[in-house]
Amino acid sequence: YGQTPTIMDMTEEHVLFFAGTGTIYRYDRIANTLSIITESSPSDYVFLTELENDRMYFRTADSILVTDGAGTQVQTIPLTDFFAVSMFRHEDLLLVLCSDGMVRRYDLEGNLLGRTALSVFTSFFAECNNIYLRKIPVTWGITPDNELVVNAFRLGNVINMETWEMTNDVSQLVVYNPETDRFICQSNDKIYAYPRRSLAETMELAKTVLNGFELSEELKTYYGLN
Repeated sequence: YGQTPTIMDMTEEHVLFFAGTGTIYRYDRIANTLSIITESSPSDYVFLTELENDRMYFRTADSILVTDGAGTQVQTIPLTDFFAVSMFRHEDLLLVLCSDGMVRRYDLEGNLLGRTALSVFTSFFAECNNIYLRKIPVTWGITPDNELVVNAFRLGNVINMETWEMTNDVSQLVVYNPETDRFICQSNDKIYAYPRRSLAETMELAKTVLNGFELSEELKTYYGLN
């Protein structure tokens, strides 16, 4: 294969592995056969397996390749001037974080439904252009009230899934825990857990903490709040 194979996914039926320069293989453990899924995946591969839905998604150089559970191609979603950094399946949507900092959402037929611009660090774009990077760290989560949390390079973005607009961003986010509805963040050598709050809840908390304190007119002028 030209290099040591890297296992991407393993089930009782198959083993997916990445080897060579841009080739993804599927080994059928039952039939004892080897097949090629795609030969055009960048070396920093991205994939998503949804075997319960009989679908697998693979990022290639200029598209998202969709196969059934056996690795047979059923669809191609073209990408132009950007590539998929991470993918997430939620109900009847395929959500794709792209190298231009956008989350694009597709229906299961591959039709583009819309996109949302994320708040990302400049290092995100630098790493997207790093051909030696195997996988950019991205995590996805759904809140109890159906908001989407996308965390790329420890900058979390909270998106309203009705309007598909950003409602908040969370710096130094390690992961979002939907069971406790808390953001787990790191600052230097310390780990903090913050409850997720709405804007109204945050304003009420600020009023409680300030306990009637108000800025002087001089400070309001200094900060441009007049």
